[in-house]
Order: sequence, then C-alpha cells, then structure tokens
Amino acid sequence: MSTTTYITREQLEALFGAAEITKLGTDGAGVDATLTTVNSEVDSYVRVQRPDGLAEVPQALEMAAANICRFYLHKGNCPPNIENRWKAAVAYLRDVAAGKVALPAIADDPDTPEDEADLNSRVSWVVPEWNPKGWM
Repeated sequence: MSTTTYITREQLEALFGAAEITKLGTDGAGVDATLTTVNSEVDSYVRVQRPDGLAEVPQALEMAAANICRFYLHKGNCPPNIENRWKAAVAYLRDVAAGKVALPAIADDPDTPEDEADLNSRVSWVVPEWNPKGWM
C-alpha cells in the first residue's frame, strides 16, 4: 500500500511562495523529507475512514497538508498564525479520522453489482403471504 500524495513542493511554492519554501528548507532534501513525513501523516488519518485511500485529493486535505508542512519546515520557530493553522489542520484531520468530515465518494466500479444503480431491478423479492391472524 503506497502513501497518497496530498501536497507537493510545487503546490507548497504556489501557496506560500518559492522564496519562503527554499529559505525554510535550506536544501531540497529537507523539504522533500518533510513532504514525505507530512504525506504519510495525513494518509494515516484518511485511511482510518478509507483504507484503500482516495482516488483524488480534496482541496481541504491539500491545505491541511500544506499548513502542517509549513509548520514543520519552521522547526518550531514560527509566527502564531502558522502555528494556529497547524493546530486547525490537525484538528481537521482528527475529524476526518473520526468520520465527522465527509470525504469524496468512492468512484463507481461498474463491474461490481453492489455499486450499480439498477441493483433492485435484478433482485427477486420474496414477500411472505400476509395473515391477519394475531393482528386483530
């Protein structure tokens, strides 16, 4: 089972600026290692509700991963707004794991009958004969 990628370096740079990410990472390996850690961490929360992972990453999970990554890159020396975003992201992920946050629907697989919309048309219903005895 591979870890889903919730945030990439390119996404971090687009959100917070390449200069900030480069300055915080000081070297590419530092940023890459942090991204690996954060993606794995976010995945651990998501897989509580979706053991098979997600087909696509919702924007809210992307932002949570980005805020956690930014906090980790500051190595504990960050402004209060970044720490608050980290706290909010972790609280959001706890809600994801607890099932309080709706994740995107799993893609329909037409080869599995339980996912097909016309399931009822292929089921033969057995209705027992109604007997009023005992009801009156």
